[in-house]
Amino acid sequence: MIIDWRPATVLPGITGRANALRGLLKYLLDNAIQALSESDRDYREIRLETRVDGLELVIEVMDNGPGVPRAHRLKAFEPFFCGWTQAKEHAGMGLTMAQEVAIGHGGSVEIDADFLGGCRIFVRLPLNGSGGE
Repeated sequence: MIIDWRPATVLPGITGRANALRGLLKYLLDNAIQALSESDRDYREIRLETRVDGLELVIEVMDNGPGVPRAHRLKAFEPFFCGWTQAKEHAGMGLTMAQEVAIGHGGSVEIDADFLGGCRIFVRLPLNGSGGE
């Protein structure tokens, strides 16, 4: 498995709860790792990119796993929803928690409905720090 970290050359700071923001990234990376563990591909990759878009920090987490079926894209953020077949040790709270952290910081989390060949999740956080503690 390859994890490709592509940070923007220059990223301004954001105001927020550092542990919660670290947790947000952990939830998304854990989700991507689980997706790849369900994939039969020989080449497995997770890519994490950051960039500034206007007044927002955008974080993209992409994997080349099986993707999220269209019918599950909204349900994926519901508590206890788990789309994995091998999910015995997973409570189905990762995307729920990631979304709560983002909203608590004035941001959002969304699944890219048009991404082919896996899953791409966008996290958008305001650069001005509104909404966080």
